Amino acid sequence: MHASGLRPIDVRRDLGEVADLIGDAFADELDQGGLSALREMRTLGQMGPFTQFLSRVSTEFDDMLGGFVWVEDNHVIGNVTVQRADTYGQRWAIANVAVAPAFRGRGISRKLMAAALEHITSRGGKWVVLQVRQNNDVARGLYERMGFDTLGGIGDYRLERLPANLDSSPLMIHPLHNSEWHAVYELATAGTPSLMQWWQPVRADEFQMYLERRVQESFLRLVGHSRVFRLAVPNTHGSRPFDAVAIIHAARWRGTHSLRVYVHPEQHGTLEVPLLANVLQILQDFPVFPITTRVQATHEPVIAALRMFGFCEVKTLLTMRKRL
Repeated sequence: MHASGLRPIDVRRDLGEVADLIGDAFADELDQGGLSALREMRTLGQMGPFTQFLSRVSTEFDDMLGGFVWVEDNHVIGNVTVQRADTYGQRWAIANVAVAPAFRGRGISRKLMAAALEHITSRGGKWVVLQVRQNNDVARGLYERMGFDTLGGIGDYRLERLPANLDSSPLMIHPLHNSEWHAVYELATAGTPSLMQWWQPVRADEFQMYLERRVQESFLRLVGHSRVFRLAVPNTHGSRPFDAVAIIHAARWRGTHSLRVYVHPEQHGTLEVPLLANVLQILQDFPVFPITTRVQATHEPVIAALRMFGFCEVKTLLTMRKRL
């Protein structure tokens, strides 16, 4: 008998095929973390009865791997993952919406999404959130027609090597003291759209200079592995400590350099170019490794500055939500 159509995922028999489907559908998007998650999924799929036992006794396990598949001739050709996103079950996340290429254009994605939304509603969910690549017009169009609104997005950019004849622009910059971390946190919060903070608030512990973090950074610098620079552009009017901050992780061994730039909204369009010029000049004293950065998709001046210095967009993920 050849089974076809929509059904809940069976973790004992479907995980391997779901992992293969996701791997094929998002082959150009998966980073090391995503590839690792697929390997774990395949491993769980091979554990058969034990995986099924875990799904029955652990609600957390079910929340992590719940969802629906679409089957044709007993083969999984479509998937949607449904995950509880908070302790109270008010917010849910939809992920891994994928359909095999040969079966696209038949409305399967819409049916998978409809099943996911119905499931979340039945569990008392009030909001559902998903992410989609900015350039995926087909998927974005489907989600918009189903009532999803865009909260914002995060763009990943990469520069393979520093531009030649790089000159720094005049700019008052000073190193940050460890005790000034909270002002950096406040600056990052000010530069993050409120709707994005509704979903993923800026976390203070990302900036707080714990003893362990200071010791680790000092050790890595001592052994010649890497160095972290935290630089600030002071506010001259006294309304806040800083107008902009750059955090640079400069590598000396094999790897990549990374940086984050935070500019207060009142200074958008004025500080991004000189700040990046100074940051990139610092990296001239380090090995020629690629440079990566992440930026709010709404911060158009910093994106323009990145492009001016040769950064290329790797991907931009938009976050969308729907109220149930």
